[in-house]
Amino acid sequence: MSHKRTRRKKFVSAAVLITSVYASFLFTIGMIVGYLGMRYFYKKYVEKGPLKFIYIDFNGWRIHLHHWIFGVLIVIFLLIGGWKSELPNFLWGLIAGIIAHDIYDFNDWHRILAREKKTV
Repeated sequence: MSHKRTRRKKFVSAAVLITSVYASFLFTIGMIVGYLGMRYFYKKYVEKGPLKFIYIDFNGWRIHLHHWIFGVLIVIFLLIGGWKSELPNFLWGLIAGIIAHDIYDFNDWHRILAREKKTV
């Protein structure tokens, strides 16, 4: 996994953060807490610790379940369930921060499907 940041990612990160502050201070705080919390969790429990990446093997394909996917699924579930207005802006920001961690810190965030390697 590559953790290389580009200038474009830094600019987009700053633009998103500035826009978020304008829209909602609590959303922005939640986003920062979500991002930093996920970054800490990843370094402590995935890079150095006992947790591994989540893969599903299916019909010769390997599906990588990135944490941005879980974040998006949570957002979809909450929106379909009609809980948009009931959830505080801080929690929406927290979910956005978790999604942002995967997208901004990893260059392979878009790689979900891969062919399984055949073992002989």
